Amino acid sequence: MTDCSVEIASAIAAVVSAVGGAFAAVGAMRSATFARHAQEAMERSEKRTALRELVISGNELHVELQRVASRATELRTAYRSLFVFSGSSNHSSEKLLLAALEEKVGSAQKSAEGMAQLSTDVTVLYDAALDDINKRHAQVEQSLFLVRSVREDIEREYSSVEAQCAAYRDRALQR
Repeated sequence: MTDCSVEIASAIAAVVSAVGGAFAAVGAMRSATFARHAQEAMERSEKRTALRELVISGNELHVELQRVASRATELRTAYRSLFVFSGSSNHSSEKLLLAALEEKVGSAQKSAEGMAQLSTDVTVLYDAALDDINKRHAQVEQSLFLVRSVREDIEREYSSVEAQCAAYRDRALQR
C-alpha cells in the first residue's frame, strides 16, 4: 500500500468517524432534550399531587370545623339538660363550662383561620414553588391536627355529660 492509499484510507476513516460523532452528538442532544422534558413532566406531576393533597387537607379542615361547631351545639344542649336535671340551672358553674366550651371552639377557629382558603385557592398556588406548596400543606395539616384534637375533646366531654344526664333521667323515671 502506498502512502497515497494510506492517506485516502485515513481520510475516509476520519470522515466516517466525524459523521459517526455527529450522529452521536445529535443523539445525545435529543436524549438530553427528552430527559429535560421528562423531568419537567415529573415536576408538574409532583406539583399537581402536592396541590391535590393540599386541597384535600383544606377540605378536611373545613369539615372538622363544621364538626366542632356541631358537637359544640350538642354539648351546650347537654350542659343545659344536665343543669336542669341537677336543679342548678343558670348556676355559675354552667356559665363557666359554657365559657370554656366557647374558648375551645374559638381556639379551633383561630388555628384554622385562613388555612381553609389558603388550601383551596389553587390558582395562586399553581405558580408557586413546590417547597412553598409543601410548607402550606404542613401548616394546614398542623391546623387540622389541632382542630381534630378540639373536636375529640368536645366529644369526650359530651359523652361524659350525656352519661350524667342519663343517670339523672333514670333516677327521675324510677321515682
